[in-house]
This record gives sequence, C-alpha cells and structure tokens, in this order.
Amino acid sequence: GEVHFMLFFAACINALQSVLLAVLASRESEKTWVQTEHLDIHNYALIRLQYKEVTEKLKAMEGDVESSEEEDKHAQEPWYVELSSKKLWRGLKQRVKYPALKRKHEILLLQIRYHELRVHFIKANNLP
Repeated sequence: GEVHFMLFFAACINALQSVLLAVLASRESEKTWVQTEHLDIHNYALIRLQYKEVTEKLKAMEGDVESSEEEDKHAQEPWYVELSSKKLWRGLKQRVKYPALKRKHEILLLQIRYHELRVHFIKANNLP
C-alpha cells in the first residue's frame, strides 16, 4: 500500500514538473520568436553593424585580431562549427570577464543567424 502511494505521489509530482516546464519553455520561446520576427531588412543592416562593433570590442579587449572577412564568415557558420575547445574556452573567458558585452554579442549573433536562415528559407521555397 505505502509503496504504491509513494509511486503514485512521485508520478504526480513528475507530471506537475513536466507541465510547468512546458509552460515556461513555450512562453520563453514565444517571447524570443516575437522579438526576432520584428526584424526587417533595415534593422538587419544596423544589427550587422552593431555585431561587428561588439565583436571588435571583444577582440580588442582580448588582444585578438581577426579580419572582418573572417568574422563575416564566422557569423554565417552553423552553430556546430563553433564547438572547438579553443572557441569554447575563449567564449567562457569572455562571458566571465565581460558579461554584458558577451551577452549583447550573443543576442546580435542570434538575430543575424535567424535573418540568414529566414532569407535562405524564402529563397529555397521561391516565396515573395
């Protein structure tokens, strides 16, 4: 009797946690989706410029010099290309040393990649 009650109780708690997690995740994804949907082509140019400025600031603070052409390539690479240990270590170090600047860098990169993906989808499906 007691074991069955404990298993039932654990299952109920698990179900509640799952529902709570689903609600929070859907709210956060909806908020992020709405923010990125408000991008238009004029904002994209400004975001791209801001991204370059923030990247240059991060690189200057780290003493790392990379050409803007290489940085443009980096912004259009898929996420899994960034998974080298050197890049992960540098990103962690920047996140600790310059948290606000690194957060802004990641937000801008997300918007750039979203726009590039959207443009690719539109072109691939011959949409207006």
